[in-house]
Amino acid sequence: MGVLTPEEMARLDTVPGWFSPTECKRMVELAAQVPADLAIVELGSHKGRSTAFAAAASKRGFGARIYAVDLWADGIMPTPGECFDEFDVNLRRLGLREMVDPIRGLTNFVGQGWNRPIGLLHIDASHDYESCAADYRIWARHVVPGGWMAIHDYRNPSWPDVERVIEEIIRPSGLWVDEVVADTLYTARRAG
Repeated sequence: MGVLTPEEMARLDTVPGWFSPTECKRMVELAAQVPADLAIVELGSHKGRSTAFAAAASKRGFGARIYAVDLWADGIMPTPGECFDEFDVNLRRLGLREMVDPIRGLTNFVGQGWNRPIGLLHIDASHDYESCAADYRIWARHVVPGGWMAIHDYRNPSWPDVERVIEEIIRPSGLWVDEVVADTLYTARRAG
């Protein structure tokens, strides 16, 4: 059996979002491994679906904090506050809010001031080439050797630039090993 029971997974599955059950399971596997002295950073959180799975796994695992970085103003909801409010309500309803520090801001600006080691970096913010590449360059340097990176929407025909970043920047870098792709969630471990 995994880190979370099927009943716990089903409860978490009530949070709306674009993470498939296979992607949620992979996120749980990775987040449960992160030691408490390292951060789990999620770039792009929307309503908190992947955040909830990571927080529940971390809570059951070693207790690493989740830092959710998002504007919560992507035009999907009528006003910026409503999207954040739904994120907050979802995490509170599941008893996971105490595991998560939301950081409201542009991922690249927040990343410029980041100084904590990361055990799991999840990139799922802006999906255009420049933004995705910038998020990788700014944030991945904080992933410790042996830490993990996950990038959502790899090989998703709606977001071809995500695949370009992986194929043109990440893979040629030689910094990442043990690649696993779960649906459209690309994951790799930092070498070293």
